[in-house]
Amino acid sequence: MYRRLQAYFRTENDAEDVRAKLNKLNVKNVQVDTLGTDYDSTFTAPLIARIGTTPNTAGMPAYPFKVMDDETLDNSNQGRNVSLECEVHEEDFNEALKTLHENDGYVDKEMFK
Repeated sequence: MYRRLQAYFRTENDAEDVRAKLNKLNVKNVQVDTLGTDYDSTFTAPLIARIGTTPNTAGMPAYPFKVMDDETLDNSNQGRNVSLECEVHEEDFNEALKTLHENDGYVDKEMFK
């Protein structure tokens, strides 16, 4: 089964670098797109390491990353108007999240609720 993954970057080069790294995993439909300059990035946040490993309330397995809490989030999500979207096979999803984390990719906060 594949899961949708979308991340946001500051530059197209950053997104293309991650695209190349994700190609080592079982991914499909990888697309990089530049969004408009008036794009609202307040719903995005960086991934941080998760301390616990218990499943979330939706019954999905807990991933080793979660999004940063709003209280600790600064304005570093501004200017992230390049998106990378793909579908990642469930067995490679943790590795894909790790790749985003290591390359300063931000994700939609709602994805991890």
